[in-house]
Amino acid sequence: MTEPAPSILMYADTMRSPDMRAVIPHAVADPFLYIEHGGDRHVVVRSLELARMAEVPGLDAHASEEFGLDELVQAGVAAADVPRRIAIAACERFGVASAAVPPGFPLGMADALRGAGVELLVDDQRFELRRRAKTATQIEGIRRAQRAAEAAVKAIAERLRGAEIRDGEVLDDGGAPLTCERLQELALAAFIANGASADELIVAHGAQTCVGHHRGSGAIRAGEPITVDLWPRDDETGCFTDMTRTFVLGEVDDELRSYHARVRP
Repeated sequence: MTEPAPSILMYADTMRSPDMRAVIPHAVADPFLYIEHGGDRHVVVRSLELARMAEVPGLDAHASEEFGLDELVQAGVAAADVPRRIAIAACERFGVASAAVPPGFPLGMADALRGAGVELLVDDQRFELRRRAKTATQIEGIRRAQRAAEAAVKAIAERLRGAEIRDGEVLDDGGAPLTCERLQELALAAFIANGASADELIVAHGAQTCVGHHRGSGAIRAGEPITVDLWPRDDETGCFTDMTRTFVLGEVDDELRSYHARVRP
């Protein structure tokens, strides 16, 4: 006989938690409760999120008020304890006595639930496998993010190709030094034009390229490496891609040629 699937419990937002974003496609900045139990899927959210949650197939959306939000606030319960009390009430209503949780499950919430008798098991592998199984929507989101990355690299390459080298400096078409910041702006504009965004990106030059994850800054000079490392996020699905390219304008020195030879297929 096949064992029933364990209950799943998460408390997170979809902007920073890949586990939550894998099951809820919408961008939600505030943390909320997600429960899988007995083949049903539930979320407990603020009232203003109910309409969007109703769009998710197979999901039962509940307002926090159903689980005593107003009463808890009126009773003067500490703000940090309110969502914990709501989570306990939701587990009681849905019959959740034990559940698997992701490794990033909040400690305060875990302590409260365990104190109420809910057994929690941190299950890294289960949640990793859940994230690895992509839906058709997520796959298309990854493709859009990749198209955004490629558009950004193309915009940077075109600007570099059109630049002028004078006295060892790389000049923009306006006659001013071409900087990493300008190329970063081009990348961000390409992301937006392709339905993607990024909190960070890398366009670094010279010695900066030897510093792990240096964002890059300053004027670019001829003959030095320019590393472009981009990881845009698709706005609709929150799915990422990652793309890195290295450029050189002008003469390529022997050291850089040897690096290229080592990584060339």
